[in-house]
Amino acid sequence: MRFAIVTSLFLLLQLSGQSQKKIKLNNFDESYFTMSHCPYDSSAGAFYLSDYGKSRFDNNFEIEFTHHVILKILSPEEYDRADIKIPFSKGDRVSGFEAATYNMVDGKVMESKIKRKDVIIEDVNNNTRSFNFTFPNVKEGSIIEYTYRVNYGSIKSLNTWYFQTSLPVIKSQYELIIPTYFNYERVYQGYFPLKKADVEYKVLPITSGLTANHQIHNYVAENVPAFENEPYITTRDDYMSKINFELKRYDLPNQPPKVFIPESFSEIAKQYYESDYWHGSVTDSKFTRDVVEVLKSTSSDSLQLVESIYHYVRDNFKEDYEIDLSNQKKVFEEQKGTSSQINRVLAAIMNEAGFETNLVRISTRSHGRVLKHIPIDRQFNFTLVQVTIGDEKILMDATEKNIPFRVLPKYCLNGEGLLISNNPAWVPLKPFDNNSITYGGTFNLEEGYLTGEFTKRRSGYYAWDFLDDNEDEEAYKKSFNENMETWMIESHEIGELEEEYKLDETLEVEIEGKVDDLGDILYLNPIIYGQTVNNPFKAPTRSFPINYGYPINETHYYQIDIGDQFVVDEVPEPIMLALPNNGGRLLYNVQQNGNLLTVTCRIQINEAEFPAELYPYLREFYAQMIEKQGEQIVLKRK
Repeated sequence: MRFAIVTSLFLLLQLSGQSQKKIKLNNFDESYFTMSHCPYDSSAGAFYLSDYGKSRFDNNFEIEFTHHVILKILSPEEYDRADIKIPFSKGDRVSGFEAATYNMVDGKVMESKIKRKDVIIEDVNNNTRSFNFTFPNVKEGSIIEYTYRVNYGSIKSLNTWYFQTSLPVIKSQYELIIPTYFNYERVYQGYFPLKKADVEYKVLPITSGLTANHQIHNYVAENVPAFENEPYITTRDDYMSKINFELKRYDLPNQPPKVFIPESFSEIAKQYYESDYWHGSVTDSKFTRDVVEVLKSTSSDSLQLVESIYHYVRDNFKEDYEIDLSNQKKVFEEQKGTSSQINRVLAAIMNEAGFETNLVRISTRSHGRVLKHIPIDRQFNFTLVQVTIGDEKILMDATEKNIPFRVLPKYCLNGEGLLISNNPAWVPLKPFDNNSITYGGTFNLEEGYLTGEFTKRRSGYYAWDFLDDNEDEEAYKKSFNENMETWMIESHEIGELEEEYKLDETLEVEIEGKVDDLGDILYLNPIIYGQTVNNPFKAPTRSFPINYGYPINETHYYQIDIGDQFVVDEVPEPIMLALPNNGGRLLYNVQQNGNLLTVTCRIQINEAEFPAELYPYLREFYAQMIEKQGEQIVLKRK
């Protein structure tokens, strides 16, 4: 964003036009070359010795960003770190560029510089180019260093600085110099603490003997661990340690102050409510009248009518991002548009049918959590519809073909959404509460293998995910058959989705690999399918929450007839393990009734999210589950 050039602004431009000190390369301690590993992460194949960034206003009133990186490469697996791509806007340029590779050879530091002619400028899209270069002579133990300046971000939203990356960082430092005319909201996210977070005020000289107040921000983090892609998170950006700045207001000389961030999300909701694009699209609904009359004629009550409208939009409208259909009536007529446009048409039809209808703005899981203390509408990226019938408030998204009425897709399960209303509120985004998968079957023990019927019953999100992922049923069956190398499949049937959102799959099979025949003794692995063999929680500790999205319910129930040739010598001991605060439980039991063995294993995770303090309990929960599911039944021949 650029502001109009006015007389008072020229002063500000001069304020920020401090000369940039040139960063010197190869100005680090030679002891870096003797470091054979990262001091606090011996498994790292590379690590940042220093990652330094600085943002300031340039004389074009844009944000000039200086970046200086020193990186140590330890293993060939990380050689691709020597390929650098720096994005920048078309019309801008990368300046102050220097880069070199350093290697210690016979006690001397050998420098291999990159020349400007070695840089390739690549067009990424209509607005962005990329400044690409590759470091030469990279070996195990090499140090690579580069620095550059480029315009990033805007006055309203400065570029984000990441203290945490996919590699360990010995020292990460970010500086920001801004005139005090600008009031920024500082937004720090992440779970790694800063070593230093200072803000000081200095009167800095400008041209013609003038001076002005500046804020000088200085943030430092040391010995930052690499951010690993751990399971059960929303999106990496919700957890990585980073800082960014949002312009709250500015007070230019001789001008009234201008506010960019409202006092609360209630103000944002009211702005939406007064907008023709948002709430206005709900009330502008006369063009849907004919469809409403048809749907009314086939509905016996209000709830059935709401469900019929939902199904009408869900089943007939297609997402299309290649066309610009800003006219809502045309979106309705063409029956295609963006997810936001489709859901706004859904809201318009509901309104025309006489229901109290509001839009709800949310942030999807991949977009990140909404920070409620920072009222910025850019935190939202998706729109839902809420319809009120009596005391019941029903949230809907009509863009997912397999998701039924009254259910939100998984990508919407991200905290709360903002109700667009003259009485705004936060709306909980609740998951469907009956999600389960059951593996079952009845089998006969033959000579070294099992025969019988194997079943899978999916319900809730398990069923809808399966339908989304496997539109081609025959392709799924073929893939399943190829992956189950020890199974001989005689028949394979997949049922229809039932009223209770259950989906059954049945196979007639002959299974090898579950019986280890040692002559007089047989070892039988009773978990026929879906055995957990790897703990998803590999790290010994975790500093951020564990987010499943919705509760989990997994059951194994098998009956195995061992026949008359064998007797049971040993079965796994039963176990009942519970997580704190009724957060989940593990039940495992093997029972014998004559020749029939009944194996039951049930895993329940009752919470959608757990705090980091409970991570050790979850890790141990999975460890014991893996151990128990790996235990075998010992049989002896009669």
